[in-house]
Amino acid sequence: MLLLLLLLLLLLLLLLLLLLLLLLLLLLLWLVLLWLVLLWLVLVLALLSPRTARHAPFSRNAGEGARRADEGESHAAAFKSADPAAQTPDLPDRCNWPKAE
Repeated sequence: MLLLLLLLLLLLLLLLLLLLLLLLLLLLLWLVLLWLVLLWLVLVLALLSPRTARHAPFSRNAGEGARRADEGESHAAAFKSADPAAQTPDLPDRCNWPKAE
């Protein structure tokens, strides 16, 4: 009788340990999901921020390059006209690579 009681107590302890392990696994899964949601939220907010929207290909100023091309103004000419202090020396149109024989 005492042996049966000890076996029952051991089985109960084993089940309790298994339940604790399952709860720890669920907590770990919850933390991983929370981390993924926060990472997704940070990425979405970074992509929607005005600082990144200026460099986005589909921003409001996406047609600016096409407008300059229609008006005959290149991007380099617009840059030089906008900031004369940052002008760079004119580079040749082509590099003088040695010809392959």
